[in-house]
Amino acid sequence: MASGCFFDELFFEIIPSAQIMYDRYAIYALASKIREELAVEVPNGYMPMYNAGPTQLLPVITSEDRRGLSFFHWGLMAKWSNNKSISAKSINLPAESAFQKTSYRNQIQTHRCIVPVNGFYAWKRVSKKQIVPYYYYPTKVPLMGIAGLWEEFEDIDGSVSHSFILLTVPSSPALAEIEDQMPAFLEPINCLNWLESDDLGEKEAPLMSLTQQHTPLSSHPVSPAISNLANNQSTLITAVPPTDQHGNYTLFT
Repeated sequence: MASGCFFDELFFEIIPSAQIMYDRYAIYALASKIREELAVEVPNGYMPMYNAGPTQLLPVITSEDRRGLSFFHWGLMAKWSNNKSISAKSINLPAESAFQKTSYRNQIQTHRCIVPVNGFYAWKRVSKKQIVPYYYYPTKVPLMGIAGLWEEFEDIDGSVSHSFILLTVPSSPALAEIEDQMPAFLEPINCLNWLESDDLGEKEAPLMSLTQQHTPLSSHPVSPAISNLANNQSTLITAVPPTDQHGNYTLFT
């Protein structure tokens, strides 16, 4: 595996473009379903996560180990790892930037990953002071993968850790009102292509093309309890009347 700190170098470039509104997702599929859909072995340590968030240890599939599920921290860790307010923000990177700059392209060449998800959360602004959480999930497939990049680094104690960030692409019409970028979703049938070939020419166009096919998504409002990472119950994905970040009911949808 690689050593060093690629994400350290990119920190000040990632932050201005990070889509912080996409800082929660859910991965709760049965191990047998992940094995079936993504052709990977799922270790016994896998547990459903209904409120996956930055800095947590979460399942990924890397280009280095395409047949197994690994567990990496979501977001920039490395030398800023002790500052959670920084590391929690460094979670996304626009794919356009990743393919245009040499330092990113080198990372794409060797450190790609897929992050399995059943769905994701986004805060929809319904008024100047109110935002309502929504859960988005694929309508026609059981789960999706988000294209990402991963890194290995060694801390001052010699302990080795791993982290990942998600790639984003221009939003579909359904999500454009929330953010101008959305996670780079791939249906399971297309995930292997992102992981296998090291030819960048076979990566950029297919990634942008496949994500812009816009996998049909359904959505509904959910509880603002997702804002607390300590919450991880299955009811977090349950549809509820629209409630803002303060727990106040709203007529907006």
